[in-house]
Amino acid sequence: MKRLLYLALLPALLAACSKLSDQSPQGQYDRAMKQVGRLEFVKAESTFVQLQRADSVTPLADRGLAQTYEQKLWWLDALGHYLRLLDKRAEMAEAEGGAVRCFYNLGSYFDASRTVERWVTLAPDDVQPYYWQALTLIQTMDLAGASQALRKAEEKGLDGAAARLLEARIKWLQGSYDAAISTAAQGIGARSKADEYFVALADYYAERGIPDSAVSAARQGYDENPSPFTAWRCLDFCDRYQRFWAARRLLSDWDARDKEKSVSEVLHFYSALAADDRSKLTVMPDQILVKAPGAVTSLVLSALAYRALYSETVSADFLDQATTVACAGLPESFKEYIGAYVGYSYARSYNRDGAAQQLLAVKGWRTDTREFRAAIYTQMTISGGVPQAEKMWDTLGPLHGRDPIWLTAFGDAYANAKGVPFRMGQKFYRMALDVAPTYRPAFVGMVRMAIATGSYQEAINAFDSMNQFGPMSPELTDLKTIALAGVGRTDEAIALFKQSFSQYPQDIATARKLVDILGIALMPEKIRDLMQFCVGAAKDNPDAYELAARALLDWGYADEGLQTARSGLALEADNLRLQAQEARGLYATGRKDEAKAAFDRILAEDQTQGEAAMYYSLALAESGADARRAELMAQHALVMVAPDLYPAKNLAKVYFALGRYINSREALLRAAVISPKDPQVWYLMGMCQYHEKLPEARESLQKSIALGLTGDSLTKAQEALRQL
Repeated sequence: MKRLLYLALLPALLAACSKLSDQSPQGQYDRAMKQVGRLEFVKAESTFVQLQRADSVTPLADRGLAQTYEQKLWWLDALGHYLRLLDKRAEMAEAEGGAVRCFYNLGSYFDASRTVERWVTLAPDDVQPYYWQALTLIQTMDLAGASQALRKAEEKGLDGAAARLLEARIKWLQGSYDAAISTAAQGIGARSKADEYFVALADYYAERGIPDSAVSAARQGYDENPSPFTAWRCLDFCDRYQRFWAARRLLSDWDARDKEKSVSEVLHFYSALAADDRSKLTVMPDQILVKAPGAVTSLVLSALAYRALYSETVSADFLDQATTVACAGLPESFKEYIGAYVGYSYARSYNRDGAAQQLLAVKGWRTDTREFRAAIYTQMTISGGVPQAEKMWDTLGPLHGRDPIWLTAFGDAYANAKGVPFRMGQKFYRMALDVAPTYRPAFVGMVRMAIATGSYQEAINAFDSMNQFGPMSPELTDLKTIALAGVGRTDEAIALFKQSFSQYPQDIATARKLVDILGIALMPEKIRDLMQFCVGAAKDNPDAYELAARALLDWGYADEGLQTARSGLALEADNLRLQAQEARGLYATGRKDEAKAAFDRILAEDQTQGEAAMYYSLALAESGADARRAELMAQHALVMVAPDLYPAKNLAKVYFALGRYINSREALLRAAVISPKDPQVWYLMGMCQYHEKLPEARESLQKSIALGLTGDSLTKAQEALRQL
């Protein structure tokens, strides 16, 4: 009887033991890691935090938090915990690998290359350390070391197709272009479903300057293995090359998988930042901060958003908070890293004092890296720091002045900095080419910077010597298109653009720049022809329809602009920017009640939609329906809408329509800084001065006519001049 009773109780006893086992540190860790696998990050993080409080002996809590944050794409917080693990267990190969991945994904390639050396030592029989060593050494341009690491990775079993593509990338960077293309063909022909294959394929196309193929390869990688990392990587390529419609499709797909939306928030944030979608940036940082106020990643994302929206001062507050958080509970090695990371952020955003405060305190091997020295030198050349920079150059020049990679890194530092004199970067690109006349990265940087500064003839001269730098790429073709248009060779530019766009019909950024240049040259018919071509060649790209609708409406082709917006909405019905263009087209074609109803619908769905608010504000002001609302919308658009859509000029028009001429002139001064040769800006300025009976009216109106004022505005300006 006792035996039967024991047998009856046995299942309950086993269940109780199992439950107790689940409460052990290992049991809690295993349970939480299953939640990470299901993307239930909130539950997992809560479990690991509880485990951290209860168990200070094992590394399980830090290990779990590091893996959770890495999966969430919170690289900074993941890195902090990986480094904490290494403080506790210096021989932990898994933690070294995690730190390498975090450094790499943060763009800190020198930190990654130093860390991967230890990982290789700790796990000499594993393929992954050698694979990541090859990746990091490619980024630091140690191509001989990268080739050696790649051979080791192949010996350990690296996917063969991926290996050929990595080898092709190395050969391309060495200038062996034909060999690179031939080797890549072997890798592509072998094909694979391994993650490494799609990483290598996308990077190879990116290196060759073929953006559409890079985006496509990254998307294939995501489709084969939909994970936070493959989603982030694909989105990075979409955003880098301004394929925003492809980004939206990826985000839509990922949103359907991500129940918590914790990864979605990060992906949406980076996409909004890349697209300069200010309406999203005004609300997203606050949402992320509320959920994770003590996370380093939250603070840095907020800094990035507020720097884009407002000023470096606001951004600096969040960077300083990030430093404080890092110092509160994370290891010394992470504090040093975050100090350098924050210092680079300051250096790139025109804050010399902040950069000096952070960077000059950095000690150790990191001060020897190109990243560090480029950041220090860059921040010294702004805000009156040139003498210190020259003194620094006297020391560094003899050591590194013959290294084209190092010199190009300085050029890139200026290219990426905000508010820094571009010409300083141009100087370093030229120095690199003096040392190595066929060094392609310096050539690409020099051309890009020449175009960014409006030095179009300089870019054309560079292209005339292109033969020594290997084959043209779609990326370089687009740069040449813009340069040709910039020097007035518009027919050549349009022909070259059409040829390239027919093969790669997604590059709306070049079309947008062409529209701007043709607009300055007052060529509306060419703009119309160009837009008709774009929507014909890129039939599945709603961004092409949005650009075309906006350009056509800007230049008075109201019916055509409205129809183009509607054709785009047939592709992507929930695209609020296209809906805003449709509403604008309705207003321009005289269907004002329909337009107002459409604007109201858009803003009811998303009150932060900046473009709809901007266009609606002028409609309200011109109709006299709601002056106060019109003013508030137009003012809000200054923050929510990118400057290249001229929200300051819109605000001036609103004030002008409301008869508030002093306010209009103040807004026009702001608009003139962005677009000093816009005849409409000076026409409005002159008309304000005319109504105020100011003597400057004649000069402003004459200037607007000289700049090419046309249409009804020209008639009104001439009439005003006759009466002055």
